[in-house]
Amino acid sequence: MATIDENIAMWGRDYDWSQHGDEWSDSWGSAAAQWYFSLLPRIRDLVPAPRVLEIAPGYGRWTHYLRALATEQLTVVDLNERCIAACKERFAGDTHMEYHVNDGRSLAMIPDGTIDLVFSFDSLVHAESDVMQEYVQQIARKLTQEGVGVIHHSNMGELDGYRTRIAALPFFVRKFLRATGRLDTIDHQWRARTMTAAKFATVAQAAGLAVLSQELHNWHSVGLIDAISVFARRDSQRARANGPTRVFRNADFMRDAEHARRIAALAGARPGARPAQDR
Repeated sequence: MATIDENIAMWGRDYDWSQHGDEWSDSWGSAAAQWYFSLLPRIRDLVPAPRVLEIAPGYGRWTHYLRALATEQLTVVDLNERCIAACKERFAGDTHMEYHVNDGRSLAMIPDGTIDLVFSFDSLVHAESDVMQEYVQQIARKLTQEGVGVIHHSNMGELDGYRTRIAALPFFVRKFLRATGRLDTIDHQWRARTMTAAKFATVAQAAGLAVLSQELHNWHSVGLIDAISVFARRDSQRARANGPTRVFRNADFMRDAEHARRIAALAGARPGARPAQDR
């Protein structure tokens, strides 16, 4: 469990951003491969959108692609001045972008009812349930009538009982399970431990939102430790047409990443290569 202060210290002071965060896409072969194989297919029916808000962009790994999909304005909000400064430099030529440093909780700088798409991927997995609740409550006010949100967040809390049972096993049993691929070899210590897909749905409903879908998936893990929640205002046409929340428990998420990496390699993509405009 990481606090906001710990996240500020880690990503704003301690982390080596020399690869601009693209190293987190290595399993896909590159950030471009991850975007086109994994992320864009999941949001293709939601873009382009007039006004887009990206929460926690880091050094702009996904901002690079979102800027072309925001037809009027792209706003990025991050709790680290270092990240916002990097994005300002990287996208200096984009006049339709707006930048804000927040406290890791607040979206007060965004006018209510002005955002058509809220997007965050591979960042808010570090946000515990109290932080996520505050963000969701505010996002509900920021969305336009037909606005929609796509948030990638932790589902680690769902595995609490599993982790307890595993910890009680003898060391040699745990060692065997890891060696045979039936137990995680990574601790995932920065994943929020108190967050689950069910909690997201609960706080979203309380905020007047309808969760359209939730994809629970693995991430270098055996268990489904993450989730991608898609949501809209409960009084929107999108929510009325959607019906009950669609839930997909996807244990093949990282297998798909491996497929993307191999296919990208066939086309000559170099691992870790950044988009041409940013080299």
